[in-house]
Amino acid sequence: MLKTYELKNAKMVWSKEDIAYQEVLDEFENADYILVVTFNVSEKQEQLIKYLEKVNEETPIQIFTNIPQRYERYYNDLVRKQAKKKINAYIKRLNPENFGKISETYFCFDNHAKIIMTDKIAYIGSANYSDESKKNYEAGVISTDVELIEFVKTEIVSDLISSSESYYSGDTLYYIVTLAMLTSRLVDAEERIYYSCFSTFEHAGREYGDYYDTANNSLSIIELDYLENVILDLQDLLKELIDKLSDSNILTEEMQEEISELDFDNIRNFYSNDTNIWNLASFDITDFAMDYIQEHSLEADTENLARIADIGSQQGFEYGEELAQIAQEDVLYILDSLKIFKDKLNEIIEEIPRGKLNKEIDNTF
Repeated sequence: MLKTYELKNAKMVWSKEDIAYQEVLDEFENADYILVVTFNVSEKQEQLIKYLEKVNEETPIQIFTNIPQRYERYYNDLVRKQAKKKINAYIKRLNPENFGKISETYFCFDNHAKIIMTDKIAYIGSANYSDESKKNYEAGVISTDVELIEFVKTEIVSDLISSSESYYSGDTLYYIVTLAMLTSRLVDAEERIYYSCFSTFEHAGREYGDYYDTANNSLSIIELDYLENVILDLQDLLKELIDKLSDSNILTEEMQEEISELDFDNIRNFYSNDTNIWNLASFDITDFAMDYIQEHSLEADTENLARIADIGSQQGFEYGEELAQIAQEDVLYILDSLKIFKDKLNEIIEEIPRGKLNKEIDNTF
């Protein structure tokens, strides 16, 4: 197997006594996704581990590492004991619960690659995610090419997952991570609607607050379609989750009740076809003005065409403002409901059992 990607927006880095990917580490705090692929990690040094510990707990983190001194076979007890000590150290250090609620740790015993990446910047080179690496000469490239980042996420990560042992056995971690990512998308949907409908008011160049803006409301079908797709994905995943936990006899009555309280159909009734919000989102002032000109085409000679166009635009603006006023209460209800849903989904995520430690990691028995 050989996969290639032609680099763009990249620079080479050569380092010693410095962390080669410091630029990437500096982006961890604001990242929406973090990937660490390494051959090893520091067992005692804390500098790089602390970067991961400080990341927002809502940020998805994927860690892939080998475990030095872990072999397929052990030919004497000394080597076996050394391997067991190393394995236990890695299990303790890379416990996903150390890094936030949507972190994943994988052990890939064929891995020698090094990639440190966020959703915006990537390092690919020779330096491990270990404090000791900065003592060596290290070389690599740093790139902000979003297509490269997507290539790594889709092509490289999938290869690594298929060749790795996950930290936990079972697949409940999949539901934790996927549900957390969908919750993040739900927050994104709420923010898209909010920023389409609200503006900030300023005085002397300073922002003092926000208000529902009927005059400059830009809510469109795009925002509603995005929300609908997120809700459909959430409904499908939650149904799968209930079935999975039920089959495993670990579905509690409390969790089932919490999931049933997420009444997505109710919120859908506020933005589906022929609702106040739908009418607002589907309104296009340009189409309105063109229809007005078409209706008054007999009057639209060279002299008064501009006047008719202005009247059409003004009436379109006033009608759009009226639609925004009519939809205001429903918009506020949806925004409040999405915030409540976010909190409930986070509670559900916390209650999903992560599973037991994968017994395949330690092969020294």
